[in-house]
Amino acid sequence: MFRSLPRPLLLVLLCPALAASKCRKPPESAVLEDLSLPEIEMPTPEMELQLVAVDPDTAPANVFFDVRLYGSGFEEGAVVEVGDLTSQEVTLMDMGTLIVTLPPMGAGVYDVTVHRLDGSKAVRRAALEVMALTAEQREACRSATLHFDFDSSDLVDLDKDEIGVLAPCLLMSPERVVLEGHTDSRGSTTYNLALGQRRADSVESDLVAQGLAPSRMRSMSFGEEQPSDMDEDEEAWTENRRVELKVLAQ
Repeated sequence: MFRSLPRPLLLVLLCPALAASKCRKPPESAVLEDLSLPEIEMPTPEMELQLVAVDPDTAPANVFFDVRLYGSGFEEGAVVEVGDLTSQEVTLMDMGTLIVTLPPMGAGVYDVTVHRLDGSKAVRRAALEVMALTAEQREACRSATLHFDFDSSDLVDLDKDEIGVLAPCLLMSPERVVLEGHTDSRGSTTYNLALGQRRADSVESDLVAQGLAPSRMRSMSFGEEQPSDMDEDEEAWTENRRVELKVLAQ
């Protein structure tokens, strides 16, 4: 059919077809390739350095102790100053928590400063108070007797609050603490030795929960061998179910 047409007319008829072939939709993969953009690495915004709290905010004088600093923007290599003293032991837990080990310090109230490697710093004024015990306070917690329910390592109700009274005093004293567990005379020797140990261990756990270091304590059991009351009645048994806390003089 096209052979019989004049050449000019043939070109007119073929042009629309040729134009259409050039306007066909490209494959989807080609479109995606054309639209792909180079990856751009977005800068991480720098977190502001802040010191919000020091825990605990009181500490004993003349002993090593740990404090936690809470805030934001902490980083590896941070330097912590307490007053004029620079700590050599700083552990980064996360961007909001530092653990700092401080050497023995004299009594006083101290500013705490966190320095970052970029030169920025955060200061909390009068954030830590280091306290020394008076002679009367030290003597008050040098010994204590804690009593227990029958056949139990649970403190009697009257003595449960005593741990909270003893702990602050013991925390501010550098001496070691001995916990001696005792029982009444009922039960076998072997059983009573084990029960006395459980009682001593129970008091130790309570003191650890109050912040006293386990390395400062030693627990032992005497079982029924050292009664404080030699009678054999309920009153004597109640007195003998005990743990004696003793602070060792250095």
